[in-house]
Amino acid sequence: MAEATFQAGAPCWLDLMTSNAEGAKAFYGPLLGWEFQAGDQELYGGYVTAWLNGKPVAGIMQKQPEQSDFPDLWSTYLGSTDAEATLRAVSEAGGSVLFGPLDVPAQGFMGMVQDPSGAAIGVWQPTGMGGYGSV
Repeated sequence: MAEATFQAGAPCWLDLMTSNAEGAKAFYGPLLGWEFQAGDQELYGGYVTAWLNGKPVAGIMQKQPEQSDFPDLWSTYLGSTDAEATLRAVSEAGGSVLFGPLDVPAQGFMGMVQDPSGAAIGVWQPTGMGGYGSV
């Protein structure tokens, strides 16, 4: 596996929002050789990081009851050196900011945006977690 390095605008993380986090772990663990580590429940709401060969590769998050109308989905995040400025640029270019930037304590800032056609993608500004450790 190649060591991950990122430039602004390059993919740097992906995660799964799912109605069945335990089922997702049972599926992706054996399929991809991933091991899992849950983050602090109070800080990160049960976010689980998937690891491969000792390096972070993805995240899994259990959907909350108020998110039951949303489909289970994988999200890709693009790296940013300034999430607030990136979200502002999306708006100025005719896109929509769905949320953010949100402070993920000791990890970074995240947001989700939508282009004019309706496609969504995440934005990640690292502070402590730079992204996946291998690609």
